[in-house]
Amino acid sequence: MPHVDIRIALWNANGISEKRVEIEFYLNYYKIDLLLLSETHCTDLTHTFIRGYTFIGVNHPSGRARGGSGILIKHNIHYEPAKNICAPNMQMTSIRLITNTNKITVAAIYCPPNTAIDRTNYTVAFNQLCPPFIVGGDYNSKHTWFGSRLSTRRGRELLSCIQGNGFDILSTGSPTFWSSNPAVVPDLLDFFIYSGVAHNAIRISE
Repeated sequence: MPHVDIRIALWNANGISEKRVEIEFYLNYYKIDLLLLSETHCTDLTHTFIRGYTFIGVNHPSGRARGGSGILIKHNIHYEPAKNICAPNMQMTSIRLITNTNKITVAAIYCPPNTAIDRTNYTVAFNQLCPPFIVGGDYNSKHTWFGSRLSTRRGRELLSCIQGNGFDILSTGSPTFWSSNPAVVPDLLDFFIYSGVAHNAIRISE
């Protein structure tokens, strides 16, 4: 696959509306092309406006301001919509990034905690994406193989899906979640899963 010089970032927003100024600064300072958002907390009444970017998203199926995922796309980026998922255990927003020579599916995902999710759910979701693809976000699934400090059942289910389908991960190995409760140890929940992309064509930084 030809090299595509696109800068993609992950952001667990925990509510996008009240963070507009902070997000705009981040996008401009780091020259982000695509910002993959989890926990957008948007509803059908939410109007998200970020200068220089187009926003598309999937809200939580309850209709309440909770969960959700979205992508902020810089205006000079060419893309087309792709199939999304709106389910209680997974909200995934997808686009097909268009280059001069190829297309790649890019998706933002949020998997709420305390919902039932297993290898089959993950496999069905990833297999609906046209390869090559890269999916980033908050999986709420921990495994030491991803860089988490411990492994959970959800993490083992996700790892089984990844290994069973020949997918790859891209992770900093550093914590991405810090609780307001000092007794909760920081851990890694956010990373990328990808397929059909050459390993030397992508790199990750904190």
